[in-house]
Amino acid sequence: MDLRSQSERDLEQQAKTPLEPKYEQLARELCGLVEKDAEARIQEIGKQLYAEGNHKLMVLVFYRVVALGGVTCSPSPYWDGIGKWQY
Repeated sequence: MDLRSQSERDLEQQAKTPLEPKYEQLARELCGLVEKDAEARIQEIGKQLYAEGNHKLMVLVFYRVVALGGVTCSPSPYWDGIGKWQY
């Protein structure tokens, strides 16, 4: 049973296709950064996303990152405490 809200499930579905170019580029950058453990830049991107679109945009880009590279490139632990993000 999926306990996530319908809006979060919708964001996950939306993230299965490319995002608008600016956010698609950030999602792809995040995949490479997580592999390099570039914590400062990952947190900077999280803060930028929160400032531009709040928690909803962070969730959308998170799901896009997962769609691009799976859990192995998840920014989630690095975003803990940014806005409403909890790891």
